[in-house]
Amino acid sequence: MGQLEGKLAVVFNSQGADYAVDDLGMMEKVNSLGLKISGFTYNNDSALASGGARQDHGVTELGQEWIAQMNTQKMVVDCSHTSNQTCIDAAARSTKPVIASHSPAYALNEVNRNINDEAMVAIGESGGAVCTTGVGLFLNSEGDASPEAFAKHVEYTGNLIGRDKTCFSTDYMHNAIGMFKDNVANVDVYPPEKGFGSPAKNTAAEHIWGVAAILEDEYGWDEEEVRGFLGENLMRVYEANWQ
Repeated sequence: MGQLEGKLAVVFNSQGADYAVDDLGMMEKVNSLGLKISGFTYNNDSALASGGARQDHGVTELGQEWIAQMNTQKMVVDCSHTSNQTCIDAAARSTKPVIASHSPAYALNEVNRNINDEAMVAIGESGGAVCTTGVGLFLNSEGDASPEAFAKHVEYTGNLIGRDKTCFSTDYMHNAIGMFKDNVANVDVYPPEKGFGSPAKNTAAEHIWGVAAILEDEYGWDEEEVRGFLGENLMRVYEANWQ
């Protein structure tokens, strides 16, 4: 409706939920402040779930309660940056569709930041969606963040769980230099051996039309499928959660 009414919508997403670990009642407060999507944790294990850095377990008992609160508050559960088992558990526990808001395919580049087939299938079966993200070091070992490299992951995801369950994500923009200066010294979260020692190449928002053209011209996606990838698939997930 925003497009039809000429309005711009901004949606807030938190990559972790430490704010709720000591008090799940915080879910109502952050929801009232505009947080409509949230992940469990950023890479590392937390009281709620296992992060992608370790991949050693899934959702904890407290994490299960957090999911229930997310559903009650009509907030979208986000699995990016968590373990594959966390994604699987979240999809099974949530009564609403869940998403991986920015996760490329592990099958195409075996780094623990990416999401494996079983986790993607679980998210798809929940009615959710998996958004490919454009960080080059996640897309392939060469760090190539070209629209062609990005589209390859989208096509893989679409073939696995359905093109109606794909979506576009940038992760960050090209003005991320300040973020890297502040954070790359934290080697536990940003390990240099994974390419975090300097800014990575990224498929940013301005490249989205190049990706769409490749999906259409090289992979045979039709207009409805491309429109879904560009945002309508996520709108379906949001509607299922927010109503």
